[in-house]
Amino acid sequence: MRMIIQTAAGDKPALRFNWNPVRWRSVAVLLVAGLLMSGCGDDRSESAEKTDEQDTVAVPLRVDVQGWRDFDALTTRIFAGDLPTPGEINDLGRSESFRAWSDCLPDHRPDAVRIGNWLTNAFAPELGQHSPRKVNSDRLRMRTSYRYSRSQADKINAQLDDWLDPHQQKRFLTEVERWIEPERLPATLVVHFLPTMPELRYCDGSLVADTGVLAAGGNRQLQRQLIAMLYRNLQTMPPIEDPERPEAMIAQVWRDLVNEGVAAWIERAPFTFFAPSHPTLNEVALVPEYFYNNGVRSVETMERLLNEFLEQPRISTEDATEFRIQTPAGGTLTQAGYAMAATIVHHLGENRLIAVRGSLVQFLAAYQEAALRNPDPQPTPGQDDTPLPLSQKPFSPTVYQGLIDLLSKYDAQ
Repeated sequence: MRMIIQTAAGDKPALRFNWNPVRWRSVAVLLVAGLLMSGCGDDRSESAEKTDEQDTVAVPLRVDVQGWRDFDALTTRIFAGDLPTPGEINDLGRSESFRAWSDCLPDHRPDAVRIGNWLTNAFAPELGQHSPRKVNSDRLRMRTSYRYSRSQADKINAQLDDWLDPHQQKRFLTEVERWIEPERLPATLVVHFLPTMPELRYCDGSLVADTGVLAAGGNRQLQRQLIAMLYRNLQTMPPIEDPERPEAMIAQVWRDLVNEGVAAWIERAPFTFFAPSHPTLNEVALVPEYFYNNGVRSVETMERLLNEFLEQPRISTEDATEFRIQTPAGGTLTQAGYAMAATIVHHLGENRLIAVRGSLVQFLAAYQEAALRNPDPQPTPGQDDTPLPLSQKPFSPTVYQGLIDLLSKYDAQ
């Protein structure tokens, strides 16, 4: 499972990507990461390349906002003093939207009564009730999330009007089909909007979006995040079947790097912004330069290790394990993969990234072609307002060819 979670690194929490190759197809993203938008080089001109809108899209979209509407109506009654009965509160958890969210959880799926208890705890003052002395972590999280969505009701209603606009839906689906082959998409794509924890989920053809995430991040950002989630679940290269072979271990590192790097580019991960008013999503600020610094370190680490390994008759399990551990170079493969993807887009355009997204060899070749266009020596990421992709290094000819030969045995195309 890939999750974005909060950690206590330095002065600000940071992104950490957890991978379980078996379970990552049913993915939840806990969104507790934010970064003020900035005009860095990889998000301009060619990087923001547009395509003509298609006349038709292959997959119909159903936007379900009833969960939010029911929550809005219920909480409006509560704040107006028209107090609902416990049975009416529990009914909210029986609706299609809340059941879709509950069914998407991996375990401990909350039933209608449990959701009703969360609602009662969240709005205990308005309901004339006392909160229990001991509140478990779920109740505390849900109280914070429910009250934030309630406080942003007018904004959420306006944002959902855009999602219900057929033209906006068409544009969203057109972008979905730029990145994901139509035959990989469900027969009907459903997006449920309702207050949950600050997270996005995908399972069984349905996306579930927390209305608090929508309010704090906005429609355009959420669209990118949902497309990236679909990409991770439906389009990425699968895990390699013989992961214990040394060469396969190295190829798997590259699959993770390419899969996550492209998805991070789709969602513009380092440029994520959440409103300061959100009680948890406002806590994290990422620095784009960190992604590119990690890209440089990862290439340098691969260079050092592969220069040693390629001189040997064969790569040992110990060598491959060392490669797998050291390649992230103190960061994550997601950050390094993003830096490589952004470098491809900066020099060769986003359509080139789309064309190579499913091939290790083609992705590496595109990155090498783009990185060779960078100045030598490369500037430090962030130096003199130089576009950040110009900081990335190409591989040496020997290591590049050795990688091409190795990865060609495990290519997905």
